Amino acid sequence: MPALTVHEQVQGESESDEIDVVAHNSSSEDSMQLDSEAGSSHELHNHGSSLMDVDTGNPHAEHNSAVSSVDSEEDSSDEDSSNENNSNEDDSDEHNSESDDDESKDTPQADVGGIFGGSRLFELGLGSAVRMGNAQRFRPLIAALGDSGDESQQLIALQELTELLAMATEDTLIGVDVSSLVQTLIALANGPSPELAGIVSGNANIMLLACRCLSNLLEALPLAGSVLLRHGVVDMLCTRLLDIEYIDVAEQALTVLTQLSRDSATRVCAGGGLSACLMFLDFFATSTQHTALTCAANCTRAIGNDQFGQAADAVPVLERTMFYSDPKTADLSCSALLHLAVAFRSSPERVERLVSAELLQRIVASIRSGDSAARHTSVALLRLLVTVASASRERAMQLLGLDVIPVLCGILAASCADLPDASTDVANTAGLATTSSRHQKSAVHMSEQAWEALRLTVTLLPRLPASDSSLERMETLVRDKCSSDSSNPADSDSVSDCCLRLQAIYSSPGTPDQLQHTLLPLMLRMFASTTNTPARYRVLLVVLKVVFCLDADRLRAALYSVDLPQFVVAAVSLQDSPLLSATALLIIQVVLEKLPGHYTQRFVREGVVDGL
Repeated sequence: MPALTVHEQVQGESESDEIDVVAHNSSSEDSMQLDSEAGSSHELHNHGSSLMDVDTGNPHAEHNSAVSSVDSEEDSSDEDSSNENNSNEDDSDEHNSESDDDESKDTPQADVGGIFGGSRLFELGLGSAVRMGNAQRFRPLIAALGDSGDESQQLIALQELTELLAMATEDTLIGVDVSSLVQTLIALANGPSPELAGIVSGNANIMLLACRCLSNLLEALPLAGSVLLRHGVVDMLCTRLLDIEYIDVAEQALTVLTQLSRDSATRVCAGGGLSACLMFLDFFATSTQHTALTCAANCTRAIGNDQFGQAADAVPVLERTMFYSDPKTADLSCSALLHLAVAFRSSPERVERLVSAELLQRIVASIRSGDSAARHTSVALLRLLVTVASASRERAMQLLGLDVIPVLCGILAASCADLPDASTDVANTAGLATTSSRHQKSAVHMSEQAWEALRLTVTLLPRLPASDSSLERMETLVRDKCSSDSSNPADSDSVSDCCLRLQAIYSSPGTPDQLQHTLLPLMLRMFASTTNTPARYRVLLVVLKVVFCLDADRLRAALYSVDLPQFVVAAVSLQDSPLLSATALLIIQVVLEKLPGHYTQRFVREGVVDGL
């Protein structure tokens, strides 16, 4: 019926007089036959068929009866495309055409599609009409929220709006006044507002549903976050979290704040979101704590230098939650604290305020214990220690004093448990032909824990002085075990730093033995098994620093069980990695300066000179 009406209107615009006459005559002459054979539904169909025949200029249209038009509609459409002279043969097929009457009912719809320029254009027009209809459904709801002073009416409107937004998409929200909707919802969630009349404050259900509408709106239309920020939603949400009246409203406000922090962490953090989401963390359930810590982790990723106060306030909460038994809670807390250390690593004083010496002791104890909580957060904890040790010399000295080197050796040894011994596989330290595929795979895909332990080892060991004179001075300090009476105030900053680190290493009774008997052979095994250039470079750095830290007697004992000449030849021969070759040359230089009589002839005899 709707398609037939549209067709009559369009045809009436061109030939209205002729169509009305023919339609009236054809319908009046054959009304009795239609009542007895096809019924009232066929009359309307016959009416449309007669109009189509008149419009297309068919000479038989005015003489055929309505009954023949109904019965032969499908056949006449086929005859118009093939042969117009066979149109009168349809009168004898009344009973056959009645079975096909259902198929002929689709013809007016197809004609309507053609009138509108094709089915695709018709679908676009229909979709636009549907979207406009959806937009009109929001208008009375927004008006009811802003104008009505009745709480029951507001609750009904909010409930319906919540359901609409829960099923909404970006297409269905086209035409909706998002700015007006957001402004009204923020006012309802925030309480009394002088801008909008008739809004009742203090109703927990209204505040809860208003926050839920904002959450559903962000899920359906993520770009609406900029509109929310423009209307001051962060201040409202922080107020709901800092001044908790209803726990359900606070949890829903926290959900909206977390959604905003995904893409607008800077704005959320600038508005006090970091402090607000952690203020009453212990009052929430575990799932809500996950949401709050996710928001905190997002905010710390984009925190600015002028927001150190928020960072300092958040650290006590993060220090407590990073050792919880819940893996997700501990992991999110470690991530947030790591982001803070990275954000302020250019200032050693701020890093030392964020990560105290007591926290370092707890972290090392947690890694050493190897409990279930530490296994989930060990990677983040090691990465945090790398950042702190790189930014603060004082914290690096404290880590060395906590005997962290044996802990790192244990992690690296566990990652290389399946690798061959250095004495048997050192000839293949180029890492290529004879290394088994299993060893290559385990080294190329080095675990994150082993990688971070290797980075921390490089960071903690003393850095070599830049000049030869400083290097000679450090050799003297090493021989004297960097005693306090051997230091010189005229030493450069690099020499002083190296001296302090050496003092920390030798003050621990087990650390020099770990460097000599565990770490040095372990690094040669790792270099032999890996094909990862960054990992190989850090392995060579560790070897260089260990060779530099050990005195002549310890170095001779450490190199007795390993084939150092084959190791350095393999490293120097890597022509595609000049950085590795240069580091290997430094190892050769330090070894020759410490043990000239023992290794000069060995290097010549075993091909080091030829390799160079």
